[in-house]
Amino acid sequence: MKLLTYNLKYGGQKKGINYWAKMIDTFSPDIIFAQESNNPYSYFPADTQLFTEHSTYWEATRNSWGSAIYVRDNLIEPINIPGFEGWVVGGRIKQSLMNKKELFIFSVHAPSPGPYPPKVYKILDEIKKIVKDNELIIAGDFNMTTALRHPSEELAKYTVESKFVTRMRKEFGLVNSWQSVNPNQSLPQTLRWDRDQVPPYHCDAIFIPCSWVRYIESSKIINTEPWINMSDHNPILLSIEF
Repeated sequence: MKLLTYNLKYGGQKKGINYWAKMIDTFSPDIIFAQESNNPYSYFPADTQLFTEHSTYWEATRNSWGSAIYVRDNLIEPINIPGFEGWVVGGRIKQSLMNKKELFIFSVHAPSPGPYPPKVYKILDEIKKIVKDNELIIAGDFNMTTALRHPSEELAKYTVESKFVTRMRKEFGLVNSWQSVNPNQSLPQTLRWDRDQVPPYHCDAIFIPCSWVRYIESSKIINTEPWINMSDHNPILLSIEF
């Protein structure tokens, strides 16, 4: 099973590149968590059978783009998070791809402007009310560091991530999939600010249940062309084999 999260940046503006087709053709993901995406239907001809109303859920923000989820071989029951329309979209998969149990998935984009932590925590409060004790994946662009840094890292002075990561683990049983299989590495860049593209901001993630970590085949942050030129974010691709 392959999971992909990607912030397209303003719906995808590189001429001649179909961002959704590129994601699907290149990675063949089973689940896509997209942010700053236009309606997935708008990237393809009207007669394309790739999407159905039951496999894809998208909502727009006031900016016209929004967050989306897509499941290739299953049906989604859409879930709305009040107050975060277009920034957070969720879905309930009644029979999931891996263990025949119900699975809840959420594509999160922490709303701008900041400060971001209070908004992310409010989103988590709302998700907790819905999901309860069911299995859960939360992925996307959190606009805050999504894993723990070593003291020697350049951006280690920011400590808010410790509270966030601890809450994800204790309340939801979720861990950052990339760091779970790369525990002794400095956090790689997932965001390049237009005004300063050097610092290794790491604000994107795929959070999965702790019990799934042993099944991870690979977790990759894609920092190669054309992806690094398509958006200011890097895609994250997670492969799991149950």
